[in-house]
Amino acid sequence: MDLFQQKRGLDLLYDLLIRGKGGDILRIPYHPSKTALPEPAEEYYPRATPESRGVESSRLSRMLAAFEQDKHVNVHAISVLCDGAVICEATARPYDRSLPHVSYSLCKSITGMAIGLLRDEGRITLDEPAYRYFPQADLPGRLGGRMRAVTVRHLLTMASGVAFAETGSATDTDWVRAFFSSDVKFEPGSDFAYNSMNTYILSALVRVITGEGLVEYLRPRLFDPLHIRHIFWETCPRGIEKGGWGLYIAQEDMLKLGQLCLDEGVFEGKRLISREWLAEACTTQRTTPESCGIYDYGYQIWHAREGGSYLFNGMLGQNVWVCPQNRMVVAVNAGNVEFFQKSSMLAIIEQTLGCGYRRPYEILPPDKRALRALHLREEHFYETRTWVKLLKEPGLLTRLMRRLRREVPHPLPAACAALAGKRFPLLANNSGILPLFVRLQQNNHTKGLRAICPEKMGERFFVTFDEGEGALYRIEFGFYDYRPSLLEIGGERYRLCCAARFTVDEDGRALLMLHVVFPELAHERRFKLYYEEDPATLTLREVPGKELLTGFLRMSIGEGRSRGLMGFIQSRLNMEYFLMKAYEKFEPVLLSDTPAAHEQEDEQALLEAAVDAEEGGSL
Repeated sequence: MDLFQQKRGLDLLYDLLIRGKGGDILRIPYHPSKTALPEPAEEYYPRATPESRGVESSRLSRMLAAFEQDKHVNVHAISVLCDGAVICEATARPYDRSLPHVSYSLCKSITGMAIGLLRDEGRITLDEPAYRYFPQADLPGRLGGRMRAVTVRHLLTMASGVAFAETGSATDTDWVRAFFSSDVKFEPGSDFAYNSMNTYILSALVRVITGEGLVEYLRPRLFDPLHIRHIFWETCPRGIEKGGWGLYIAQEDMLKLGQLCLDEGVFEGKRLISREWLAEACTTQRTTPESCGIYDYGYQIWHAREGGSYLFNGMLGQNVWVCPQNRMVVAVNAGNVEFFQKSSMLAIIEQTLGCGYRRPYEILPPDKRALRALHLREEHFYETRTWVKLLKEPGLLTRLMRRLRREVPHPLPAACAALAGKRFPLLANNSGILPLFVRLQQNNHTKGLRAICPEKMGERFFVTFDEGEGALYRIEFGFYDYRPSLLEIGGERYRLCCAARFTVDEDGRALLMLHVVFPELAHERRFKLYYEEDPATLTLREVPGKELLTGFLRMSIGEGRSRGLMGFIQSRLNMEYFLMKAYEKFEPVLLSDTPAAHEQEDEQALLEAAVDAEEGGSL
């Protein structure tokens, strides 16, 4: 079964990234996942000066400055909680820390807590084989010996060895059956192999044991007592919460989860989860390889090898970091190029607030100058970034009026009128407004951009993205600030913040730059329309984007690790060529549909055919 599942996953990637297919690449019926827009969360914790909690404002300023200066770090928002008060919070424009943000694997730690609650209630045993909790109808007709040995504890500690992994979510509709039909790569419990499907089975266990979904089960036991009201958890095609990913949660609520662990399961004087469970969950249960960074693994929680801090971790920089020594919790969302904890962002947090820093448990004298500097850095977090600098409005009067919250009308650039009403048809492609990485994760693929149409209405500027078959997305862009919009693609709903600017490139060519930020996601989209060229061209880029591909594809394809037919397929695949072609899909250059573009496309097709014959091979 695993051979065919891996082959289907590889075929899907090959169709999307190499052959350039669009919405017709689906291997299973499409199932929309992000179907809701959860409301912003309310502030719960009081705000206090760092010095009132024994922390120097200058230390926090240095941490924020280090984030801004590190080219590998792209923080969206960060909050620091110390002794029950937020002492530092910074948000990069146009993000909003009150909005629920994608958490990726951070939510695994919450799924682990659900298992802890089940154990506290005496409804689950960690050393019981996992398959025994499921009805026979959910299982394949025959289970292998190793699969029968996979226990709940093995799932919690990523030690099951089950081969069915994340890519299976795009190639199978019954993830429970596919998981238990899968091969087991090593004796369960003998090694560590990170696999989000382990956590999905934990979520499915909650459903089969309680008759309730993960959110329904946790709401009266965890979410309501913690005043966590505005979340959304995506589900699989069978309606089971994904468990290992798919949760959207705001930073204020992330802080509560970290503080609950720091207080050993007590919140507002009430015990929500046992001290014994958290003591096990937040300490090392499984040693991890160096490729996973400086943390070992507990029960769905990462534990530092030195210093005692622990971590709820999601890829691309979604983290709840807890330091018992200094009684601190840090919640952060980001769009970094990272999968695990080999992260310069986490290294900065550890160096600033971790075990190397001994917080004095006493009030420090006020430092007005340092506090003022910290507040300025919080208020203008990342404002040295190019896009934000370009959008800042000049003029003392304008800034003063903004502070007074009065409407100040701004005329649009003259070039808007020249572009208004024009339609730029595009040659066939499989690019869309939704970032490619998000499309791969959500299995939400469109036919590709067919045209881009600027439009002016009074002093408002819109762009319509035509993705074919009636899929028209009309989005407003601001020239002096980001404008909010809503986007619905295939039944999935997203918030947008969009800005535009006319400029010239290094060769003096005029272009319209469009910046599309998804404030709930780790990704953003950047477009450049060269509207005076023949043919006109549209270049696309997503951040983070192609930099993620090397690790992602090597994990998905498993280069050099398989035998038999899969090994033969891998041996035929030139990884560097595959990456080169995939990079083109993450940063494509789309030509306007004109005679000149067709001539250029024909020349490029001949060149690529020659290279394909020599380098690419075929599957």
